[in-house]
This record gives sequence, C-alpha cells and structure tokens, in this order.
Amino acid sequence: MQQTISVCHDCHRSIHRFVPREKDLGRYHNTVETLLAHEQIGRFVAWVRDRN
Repeated sequence: MQQTISVCHDCHRSIHRFVPREKDLGRYHNTVETLLAHEQIGRFVAWVRDRN
C-alpha cells in the first residue's frame, strides 16, 4: 500500500531535486518527519514558511 502526502508543486519538485531516486524516497524518506529531517528539504520548507 502506498501512502501519500499533499504538498505544493514547488515542494514536490524540491523533494525530487534533493532526493532524485524513488527507491531512496521509499526507503529512507517515507514520512513527513524524515523528509523534514533531510537537510536540504528541511531548509527549503523553512524558507517557504518564512515567505508566507
């Protein structure tokens, strides 16, 4: 079973830019918490939050 989360287009693109391999996303970054713990993704999300 695949679980998904809703993210904006820019966040979706940044996730795939910073973690380009689908296998790595599935194995290591498969929750909101592990995505935000990724240094570059977490920094991008913080930057987006500061802009809004």
